[in-house]
Amino acid sequence: WGGYLFLAGFIAWALAPYALIAVLQRRLPVTARGTLLGAIYVLIALAGVAVAVDAAFIHIDAQGALVFIFLPVYQLVAVLVVVAVNALLPGRDVNRT
Repeated sequence: WGGYLFLAGFIAWALAPYALIAVLQRRLPVTARGTLLGAIYVLIALAGVAVAVDAAFIHIDAQGALVFIFLPVYQLVAVLVVVAVNALLPGRDVNRT
């Protein structure tokens, strides 16, 4: 069972940025600012998918597996930077409903 628990943890780690993006997307209002933030979140998610596909299928290398460990960190940091910038901008906070 240890291998399956490790795999489940790894899958949770890999999907964590996408889960955070999904939660933030659901809380966005239908405004220009909300649409812009939604587009930024989608770009972060798509960039992560593109990097993972590149590492797994296009530029195959032994070190390419490290992408699947560090990519969620970079995506989470990018999402948190967007949330922080949004919080610092004047106006209504679009992540609160």
